[in-house]
Amino acid sequence: MKHRISAKIFIILMVGFMLILGISAKLNIEAQKNLYLSWIREQYNYKQITESITDLLDEYGINQKDIFQLLKNKNFQKKLQMICPGYWNYIFICQKDNENQKIQYYTLGQDFVNNYFVLYSNQTKESQCISIESLNDNQKAELLSLLKSGIYTNDADDYSNIDVKYTIENNHLVYFECQNILYGQKTKNYQEGRINSFCINNQLQTVDPLQQIPILVDVDSMKESILTPPYYYGADGSYVSYMREIGQQTFFLTNIGDDNASIYIVSVVENVQDYVLARYIEENNMLYFIALICAILISLILSYMIAKPIKKVEKVALKIAHNDFDETLHIKSKDEIGSLAKSVNHMSHQLKQTIQQLNDEIEHVKKLESLRKDFINQFTHEMKTPLGIINGYGELIEEAESDEEREKYIAIIHRETKRINQLIQSMLSLSRLEAGKVEMNIEEFDLEDSVTEIIDEYEVLFMKKNIVVKVNNIQSRVKGDKKLLETVIHNFLSNAIKHTPDNGQIEVTIDKGYAVYNSGSLIDEEDIEDIWYTFVTHDHQGSGLGLAICQSILEMHGYDYGVKNLEAGVQFYFQMKEEC
Repeated sequence: MKHRISAKIFIILMVGFMLILGISAKLNIEAQKNLYLSWIREQYNYKQITESITDLLDEYGINQKDIFQLLKNKNFQKKLQMICPGYWNYIFICQKDNENQKIQYYTLGQDFVNNYFVLYSNQTKESQCISIESLNDNQKAELLSLLKSGIYTNDADDYSNIDVKYTIENNHLVYFECQNILYGQKTKNYQEGRINSFCINNQLQTVDPLQQIPILVDVDSMKESILTPPYYYGADGSYVSYMREIGQQTFFLTNIGDDNASIYIVSVVENVQDYVLARYIEENNMLYFIALICAILISLILSYMIAKPIKKVEKVALKIAHNDFDETLHIKSKDEIGSLAKSVNHMSHQLKQTIQQLNDEIEHVKKLESLRKDFINQFTHEMKTPLGIINGYGELIEEAESDEEREKYIAIIHRETKRINQLIQSMLSLSRLEAGKVEMNIEEFDLEDSVTEIIDEYEVLFMKKNIVVKVNNIQSRVKGDKKLLETVIHNFLSNAIKHTPDNGQIEVTIDKGYAVYNSGSLIDEEDIEDIWYTFVTHDHQGSGLGLAICQSILEMHGYDYGVKNLEAGVQFYFQMKEEC
């Protein structure tokens, strides 16, 4: 085979195995991620922090709603910062304004909230937080870019490998030198050290407690996690804990407050998904490798077991395609493939017989079709002779000896003339339609108007048989030749009246087309397809041309049409297609 089915089966089975393994891995990773997040949340010890803040407020004898009175109190700020255990937590104090909140004060665990860094002195072995607001914007941007370039290359014990020279007098930065960044004049008593952490242009360096590596956090994102309603996570007594993901970072929040003010403790971890994925792969790589090998072996075995008998079926099918029906399949399995082999053998035998029957029937149909067309042509011409006779017979009426005899002849002439004329007109109409010589006047019109007029014409027949007529109008605008479609409506409705018993029911539905249902006897299923043929009639009253004419008209319009047996009657219908 050009494309080996065994390869396709192998690929399908492998994809199935890999899909199962992938779903299993995803579910396990999600569960592992939730465990890690729960563990991180526990490590922050929010309960102890909230209790410490509550004790601090009690120490100052003030309620949470009046906490804003203490924001300028340096001692209060210092004690509040001490509650934050280093880089682990950051505190934000918000005031509620109607339904919104506004951040009034926050601490990032240092003396400043922006544009500072923590310098570690090689001489004193101590760290000191220094403001760098005195640096210009270009120097801040260059320093931030320099620090960001090395932030993810260091260990947790050494936040920065960038050496700096600096001089600090009265807690103010006097001199600073870091690579090509120079501020102030170099002094004799300058110190050497390195930057441990920083917050420059609201870009805060902290430590991810999960991976124990330095990360960079946007303070604005931290504020967003507070001011935007977060995803509810859990509650414990006097505080509520939340979790919100922004980008690659997950923010943990704890809220203490009332209707006027709230205190938020915020913590952040980065790339939890990637970390969990890496750990999961590291811990389960051997298991998945073994599962992959097993999947490959199972796929190979199954593809061989399935492909081998299918090849035999293909070989026989190719011979059948070339009209060779002599070879049979010998597959003894009792599964679906064995059943398929038996079906192919049976199909081969049936095809051989059917093809011969079809050839015979095709020849027969060709003869019938030829006869039909000849009959139509001859019939239309031959009708001229009986019409001439009828006209001559009409001249003899004057020689009738009595009025009774004369009226009898006239009635016969009228009846036969009407019948022959109707038959001739039907035959000519069918011939023109089948030859495509009828010009259609396509227009958009209201089908309900036509149906209503035609129903009114048959009112006497409805009353005679006591037939109840119901009309449903849903969508009556259609496009087509109005006169030709009214011919179809006439024919469908007259057929319905003929086959509706006394006290029966006829239901007409107008919905981008026309459908007429009549109660009464059903049409034999084997006759449903034949009723559209010329000269086929089941009421022993019509000529058998009406439905053939309807079929030609509807096919010229490109409409859907048909007939179907319903539960207690028959429905004829046609409907305009969307493309029409």
